[in-house]
Amino acid sequence: MIRIKAKKIYQSDYFPFFVLTVGMLAIHMVLPMNTGDDTFFSVALDERSLPAYLHDRYFNWTSRMIIETILVSILHFPLIVWRIIDTAIILFFGVSISNLIVHENKRVDNWFITFLLFSYPFLDMDTAGWVATTTNTLWVLAFGVYVILIVKKVLLQQIIRKYEYIFSIVALIYAANQEQMCVVLLAVFLFSFFYIIKIKRPNGLIFGGLAICLASLIFILTCPGNEARKHSEVKWFQDFDHISVIDKLEIGVSSTLAHYLLEPNLLFVIFSILLCAAVHIKYADRLYRFYSDIPIAVTLFFGVWLKFASDLFPGLSLVNSQMTEHGLITLDNFTKLKSYVSIFILCTSFCLVLISLYLVFENSLQGICAVGTMLLGFLSRVIMGFSPTVWASSTRTYIYMYGAIIICSTMLFYNIVENGHSKLVNKFVTCTGFAAAISTLNMLMIL
Repeated sequence: MIRIKAKKIYQSDYFPFFVLTVGMLAIHMVLPMNTGDDTFFSVALDERSLPAYLHDRYFNWTSRMIIETILVSILHFPLIVWRIIDTAIILFFGVSISNLIVHENKRVDNWFITFLLFSYPFLDMDTAGWVATTTNTLWVLAFGVYVILIVKKVLLQQIIRKYEYIFSIVALIYAANQEQMCVVLLAVFLFSFFYIIKIKRPNGLIFGGLAICLASLIFILTCPGNEARKHSEVKWFQDFDHISVIDKLEIGVSSTLAHYLLEPNLLFVIFSILLCAAVHIKYADRLYRFYSDIPIAVTLFFGVWLKFASDLFPGLSLVNSQMTEHGLITLDNFTKLKSYVSIFILCTSFCLVLISLYLVFENSLQGICAVGTMLLGFLSRVIMGFSPTVWASSTRTYIYMYGAIIICSTMLFYNIVENGHSKLVNKFVTCTGFAAAISTLNMLMIL
């Protein structure tokens, strides 16, 4: 009897997520806690009530009232509570991606999603303390993806259970309390709003979701604490108030793209290989194939290989070393033609990523969604260029574009699976699993 049940579990489409849960829980059990801002939040309610704490934070630091309520509350429980909840959130994120994209052959796709999540640089979640960082970023991303899943169900007129409606509203309120995700979800609901108006099929969830996003955005923009925090955090970037809007935009664009293209980045390498393979499978046209070859060539050459061959190509290695606090283009180099090489390579590569994504899915709603997802992920990090903590916030602010890369990678993989390339699919799963294992081992060695 036990063997039969074990066999059913193993053969289940969701067995990969069982492996994800066990693996992530094991990792969480060995994480060193009470680091970064967690030390502050763990004593935040020792000498004052929650309302008093939130009042102070609203007027002096942040508009994230809902997120910080959860954050300080969790830190008053034994740390095992966070370890279990965070593992559950990662599982929830993986299942949401699967339900959002995958309709058939779920088992192999779920293995792929599991390996992608293990490949994420999880140490980014300790840049401000494990609890503080995950509640402000990872949980926000997971809830945001779930909201998008429910929006998709609405637009496709799929059955939505009552508890899904309720939980999607709760998830939306939490996710929209974070600035970057608020903008992303506002874009999603605006698109959905105009779509249902066009097809003359009004829906209360879309109207309500749009209202919540707009209300959250107004709350964020009018919160006195956000302005006070901005003035306080100028110490991290002392020239911030003296640079132009164009300079801030360039810092946001160049710092975002450089992180994925000019530095070793496992998830982007996996995504680029998938993108290249999907285009080569679909098209024999050499120009289209060339488009998809550029991103993987750039990230492997500049992000990986050049790290070991800088002595062989000292001139080209400058492409990787031109990033400064003020971006790639500064007052010192804006008159030199070579200063624009890096930004040209980065922007061209990203444009070709978008073009290649569109080519894979052609002129379809799926193609628009794939390009839109990547653009929203990109823009969610670009807006950090307008914050004095663009550098001080470290790598945790890249998580939303990582989320976009994971979603688009899953879409590409599912496309290859649907086209019946079983041998290629098996190779991708095997290689991604190996990469995930190495990435996880590397993280454990650093802890």
